[in-house]
Amino acid sequence: MTISFRMTVGVLLALGTIAGVSSAQPIKPGPATTKPERKLGRFTKPGMNLPVELRFGDSGFGSDIENEYQKALAEGEIHEKLTAARVLWEGHSRRQASNVLKFLAEPPPGGDDFRKLQRDVEASLQPQAILYELKEGDYLWGCWLAFLRPHKDLVSTLVAGLKDHPDMLTETALALGNSGDPKAKPPLVALLRGTDDQSAMIAARTLGYSGDAEAELIEALTKKNDEVKANACWALDRTGGAKALPALGKLAKDDRDTGYVALQRAAKTAIESIKKREKK
Repeated sequence: MTISFRMTVGVLLALGTIAGVSSAQPIKPGPATTKPERKLGRFTKPGMNLPVELRFGDSGFGSDIENEYQKALAEGEIHEKLTAARVLWEGHSRRQASNVLKFLAEPPPGGDDFRKLQRDVEASLQPQAILYELKEGDYLWGCWLAFLRPHKDLVSTLVAGLKDHPDMLTETALALGNSGDPKAKPPLVALLRGTDDQSAMIAARTLGYSGDAEAELIEALTKKNDEVKANACWALDRTGGAKALPALGKLAKDDRDTGYVALQRAAKTAIESIKKREKK
């Protein structure tokens, strides 16, 4: 049964489930003091509601309610778009955050509600606001904001997050990979060269956003794990140059049945992308 957009908004408002950021209350020190629970957005669910940049395979699609708001943002009347944009942003919808930003960048319809939403979104994208999310608020949302709006002041906290939040390694590594900060590269390269294949796979993919890890990604094409190599191909597809072509060529010609058919295809795709860039 399809839920109408207006009914959806009404129910959420009535239940008070539209999440925003609240300031943390001071806690008196003492032996019984416990760390305050982090406040998460409605759409913050690890492994769910993922933007394409965080997907490995066909997983992580949005919830029905999030899809309703997405439709309203794309097709609704202006007041419906405004409501949907605020609900998605305050609910920490990583999958729709870019669409909210695009909506706010369009010619403004005017009105106090639109201008207030612009101010609120811009305030949440400031380094201090993102640091709050990373340290005390919704860590996954903080990582996504750091990916969308990189800043040097966020890098040390994200580097620490690689160890402090091992279950959110993909999100942390993605924000670091896109940071453009020299301090972000060494810990990602260390993961790429490490013995844990899952971590190496994540590092390979996220280094594709850095733009200065071609040598390390070429080196990763010689690792034993096919998924690591396939993600290195994906990264080189984005940022690789002519130096990567010999190593990619070997993988593209390897017809052995390794049980991971995507590897050869990923190598061929990377070669095509690099050759197109080299012609420009």
